[in-house]
Amino acid sequence: MRNLSDFIKRFFIVTIFVTCAILFLVGSITPTSRVIVFITSLSRSTINSEIATDRKWYIKQYAEKLNRNEYTIETIYKYSTQFNIPFNFALAIGYQESGLIHYNPNRPLNKNINGSFDYGIFQLNSKSYPNVIYNYGTIEKNTKQGISHLALEYKKYNSFEISAMTYNCGNAKRVGVQTLDYLRNVLKYEKDLDEFVNSIYKHKISRDFSSGKI
Repeated sequence: MRNLSDFIKRFFIVTIFVTCAILFLVGSITPTSRVIVFITSLSRSTINSEIATDRKWYIKQYAEKLNRNEYTIETIYKYSTQFNIPFNFALAIGYQESGLIHYNPNRPLNKNINGSFDYGIFQLNSKSYPNVIYNYGTIEKNTKQGISHLALEYKKYNSFEISAMTYNCGNAKRVGVQTLDYLRNVLKYEKDLDEFVNSIYKHKISRDFSSGKI
């Protein structure tokens, strides 16, 4: 009986000690305390918001990586964010479509079986977008229409992979070997960009949640 009584006493002493320790620690974390959290990897759902934290710096890194001008990269980021499309995925689509080159005088236009042509970074079809692609349109218009169309396909199928394929072939029922190769390339480019942005991201400072910044 005495042993049980001693056990109960020790139990309560330990409980009180632990409770006090917890209260002390919680009390020491004031609104101005620094709570540092390291986010070790970015994903489709977080890349756009991370780039927003230091947009100009990131755009410059992408431009150097892809050997393309900053305006093109900035425009794709602008509309991928506006239409809720992952930035690297949008870049991968544009790269697969045109190499992210809006106009290349040495590259023949892509002529389709129906006699239409595809123009610009996102290879907009001359029959589908007659007002946008007139004289190649602008990078701004081409990118906006291309990414907005990609967003519509995603809304329809709720899958980035399927939306990439239908962007290429126009209809999920028309998916063939060529479209599967197209998807394979897009995902490869996206993966390469994911690895790139994570490699430079890991060298940046951690997020400081004490100030409400993420």
